Amino acid sequence: MAYLLGWDIEPLKEKAKQENLFLELTDKEKQIIEILRIEGHVSVERLSLNCSIPVSRISGILLNLELAGMIRCLPGDIYYTDA
Repeated sequence: MAYLLGWDIEPLKEKAKQENLFLELTDKEKQIIEILRIEGHVSVERLSLNCSIPVSRISGILLNLELAGMIRCLPGDIYYTDA
């Protein structure tokens, strides 16, 4: 069931990384990616506190990163990256 809803994170690790080679990130996006690499699964509120960015602004940044394939969202607004 989790796989059908897109919540299963294991198949994502098998995905090729070539699509992200030439992606230019802003300083805030780099900061978010680095936090996700260090801490693993992180909530929006915790990212907002760690980056000193309001939740209203960080939500747009997270959406852009998700559309670029850099991060994934789990239920409960938990984000992670396998990059």
